[in-house]
Amino acid sequence: CGSATRTVIDLPSFIGGDQWVRQCRECGHGSIAVIHTQDSNYTSAATDFSRQGIYWFQSHIRGHFRTALDFGCNDGMLLRCVTADRKIGVDLYAKPDGIELHAGLDTVQASPDLVMSRHTLEHLAYPVAALKSMVAIASPQAVFALEVPAFDAAVAALRFDHVHNGHYQYFSHRSFR
Repeated sequence: CGSATRTVIDLPSFIGGDQWVRQCRECGHGSIAVIHTQDSNYTSAATDFSRQGIYWFQSHIRGHFRTALDFGCNDGMLLRCVTADRKIGVDLYAKPDGIELHAGLDTVQASPDLVMSRHTLEHLAYPVAALKSMVAIASPQAVFALEVPAFDAAVAALRFDHVHNGHYQYFSHRSFR
């Protein structure tokens, strides 16, 4: 929202050097102070925690879709869990088998009626631009299923283990809306 920020987490001698997380006084959005490259932080979705989240998504996304798009598809596990005639993954690092893969939304030639993204927007310096691109290519009746970590809950619980160099953004409920 562009309002004044305050430092809510100060991590001296963090991985890669000193680090701070700033939080907007108005909307609660957080952002990391020192930006590092993302490729060193990339991991597979094959963890138990990730699988649980994917199965939760699957239990809430019902029906048959013409085209499903997963922005930040990782290993393609979420796409494999939905029913769609065409499955499109967008990811810079992953190369999942059996899924139409794109490095960016600008090369997707489709109007997906299901757009998904799990734990990807917090890794982007400009998540609003990615969201606008997703909306622009989606069909007018598209279902959007998006998940990001809840920063306000992490700060309230003092969960500093959720702070790492791969997260540029920390969404509060208000800033995500």
